[in-house]
Formats: sequence, structure tokens, C-alpha cells
Amino acid sequence: MTITERQRENRRWFIGSSDAAAACGVSRWCTRLELWLDKTGRRQRTPMDEERAALGNLMEPVVGAFFNLRHRQYGRRAVPQTVTLYDDYRAANLDFLVEPEDRPLEAKTAAPWMEHEFTDQPPIDYRLQVEHQLAVSGYGDEAWLSVLIGGIKARDFEITSDPTVRREMLRLEADFHQRVIEERMPEPVNAADVLLLHATDNREYITATPELRAVHLELAAIAKHVKEYRDRREQLADQVALALGIRAGFTDEHGNKLISWTAPAARHIDWQSVCAELYPVVSKSMYEQAVRKHSTPPSRRLHVH
Repeated sequence: MTITERQRENRRWFIGSSDAAAACGVSRWCTRLELWLDKTGRRQRTPMDEERAALGNLMEPVVGAFFNLRHRQYGRRAVPQTVTLYDDYRAANLDFLVEPEDRPLEAKTAAPWMEHEFTDQPPIDYRLQVEHQLAVSGYGDEAWLSVLIGGIKARDFEITSDPTVRREMLRLEADFHQRVIEERMPEPVNAADVLLLHATDNREYITATPELRAVHLELAAIAKHVKEYRDRREQLADQVALALGIRAGFTDEHGNKLISWTAPAARHIDWQSVCAELYPVVSKSMYEQAVRKHSTPPSRRLHVH
């Protein structure tokens, strides 16, 4: 289901289900600060953000179709929804309504590496999306969550609202909404948040507190161990390469692969050399426009001395 321009604008002013986990500070993809910058217009959504959202919308009918295939023997049918429901500053765009139960169905996708997280219960950020939809829509206390993992595996969860979880979610959403109204910025919680606020440094240094000195010592120790492990890994890899020669790897006595040393399927492209060779062919303005379009600003990096 493709969202309308009005729905897109509403997502800035209202807290939607996809904002719930970030507003509560438990999203792995977006912090409270990042969401606050979005809602207050201080941060523009990146092309990657837009692409991810567009792909999610495009996949919703596929997730719904898979759900119907798996549940038709039970007489269930997921019907697409297009209405946006509101509860003060909260909004809910229901993906599907499962008939004849009249239960909302939230259709989501997940990366292949997340498969182990969808066992008996979905991760908290997925769970809060459903909790938010139920709270805003008024469709009782039960809903479905259907997740397509890696494009090939599907998991369905029957979600029953938890009063304690819902109260805490609503409290944190209310606090976040108040911060947006009053323009009170949430505190940064990680390095990514700091980079959002301070992309470059001011060349000033501060005197380390005892706590920061302890952090430095631990970081320095970890950096030393990382280097030692990296050097040892290269030494062991050399031994494997010398033993294999032209062969692709080795197995145990039962034929189970232990190590593979194979060529990648795709060739490596030296884009810097390609651009340098094309530079005299295309116009300078076209070249500079392409560079600006596909460049990202330099980011601060942490160095342990």
C-alpha cells in the first residue's frame, strides 16, 4: 500500500506505530534524539530512509498474500486497509484487518540475520508497533503480526495487549510528544547521536575525569587485544592458504566443510580509477554533480592514543 502525501506529512506531526519504539527509546534503528530531530524538522530524511520506507510499503501486499495462503484453511482473510485512525497526537495506519475476527494485522519484513529473534515472541520494537496500533485503533486487545524474513520465510504471531507494556508505552510517547511541542531535545545516548549534533569537532580538548581515564585504559587494552587477534588471524590464514594452494577448502572426516577459500561471485571494481578515467570524457559539471550526489560528508572517528 503506497502512502499518500497527506499521510506522509502527518507522520511528521503524529506519532505512528513505526515511531513507537524510537519514542520509547528501545529502537535498534533510531534513537529518541534522531526521531525528535525528524519531528521538529531539524533533520531531513536521507534517500536510504525513503528507500527503506518505500520497500516496506511495496512488500505489505506480499506479506498479506502469504498470510492468506497460510490461513485460508482456518477461514481467515487479511483485507487491506487505507484509513488512518487518530487518537489526539497518535496515528495508526492499519495494514490489514483479518476477517472474520476483526483483528488488525501488522505486516512487516526483517533481514535474514534477524531470524533467530523471531521465536516464541517478536522483538520488542516489532511488539510495540502492534501495541500502538491496538491502542490507537480501538480494535480490542488482540492482533496479528506477520513478518517476512529474508524474503523467503514467514512467521505469524498472535499478539495480546499487555496492560503494563501499553501504559509504559503511552507514558513515554506522551513525554516524547511534549518534548516535540516544547522543543526540548532528548539527551544523546550514543556516538551516533553525538554525530547528529556535532558532525565536526571544535579542536578543543577537555581534561579527563577519573571516569574517563578508566574508559581510556579499557579502550586501550581492548585495542591492543584486537590488534593481537587480527595479527594472529592473518598468520593462521597464511597457513591455510599455503596448505590449500589451488584447492577450495578442507573438511572433517565426515565431509563437513571446515574452511573455504573461494573467489567471490562478483568482481571488485576500483571505482576511484573508473571515475578518474571517465573524468576527461564527461563534462566537468556532470562529473561534479555526480560526485556531490553520491558523496557523504566526512564523519568523526575515535582514536585511542
